[in-house]
Amino acid sequence: MTMASAVRRVALAVVAALPLLACESPTAAEEADRLAVESVEVSVLESAPVQVRASVKGHLRDSCELLGETSQSRSDNTITVTITTTRDNERERPCLDVVTPVEQQVTLEGAFPAGTYVVRVNGVERTFRVD
Repeated sequence: MTMASAVRRVALAVVAALPLLACESPTAAEEADRLAVESVEVSVLESAPVQVRASVKGHLRDSCELLGETSQSRSDNTITVTITTTRDNERERPCLDVVTPVEQQVTLEGAFPAGTYVVRVNGVERTFRVD
């Protein structure tokens, strides 16, 4: 094998591996700063105008993780809710590997005329219908 063919093979291997690197979980870095969500339940309240509430159950991963801010955005009939977490860096002792359950009620913003909607909370989706 010549030096040129060896270099060509290495270059081809690198080019072939690039898509695999790009396929790393898109949320891998983000999961560290988002609430680990286990379930989402949606309640359509009997009110005028219609109000919708998402009950989110999740957990904090250790004793240093704290619940952060909740934000939401909407694109047509899809509502994306992000619940962040922060790290308690003021602690002088190590973080304990303790899972702490969290439940949060999120009132979804906007109008909800009759139709089918999707709410996505940190990647966990739930479809609901407004009649």
